[in-house]
Amino acid sequence: MTLLSAISWGFECVGYFLVVKSFGLNTDMLWAFFSYSFATIIGALSMLPGGLGVTEGSLTLMVIKKGLAENDALASTFIIRVVTLWFAVFVGAISLLFYQKRFAEFQWIQPM
Repeated sequence: MTLLSAISWGFECVGYFLVVKSFGLNTDMLWAFFSYSFATIIGALSMLPGGLGVTEGSLTLMVIKKGLAENDALASTFIIRVVTLWFAVFVGAISLLFYQKRFAEFQWIQPM
């Protein structure tokens, strides 16, 4: 599972690289891997759900410092967070609705 997680996070970093590259930021893959991973770790250390606010702020600040315009930095951060965080939340919520509908009559604790 650790290998699968590493591959998954690697693809998220590649996605981040492609997003910032499409906004015209001239950077390399190593910087994208570092900045995305760093922002995610900082967000996790904040103890907020999904690192909300902290991760986005870190990503935005790092690409601004790298030379991207503020509007483009906000847009790139919004895009990568929608794709990597909110899409999974949306899929999970829909799955939960289907699960509850299918197993609504099932009771985990049987009455005595």
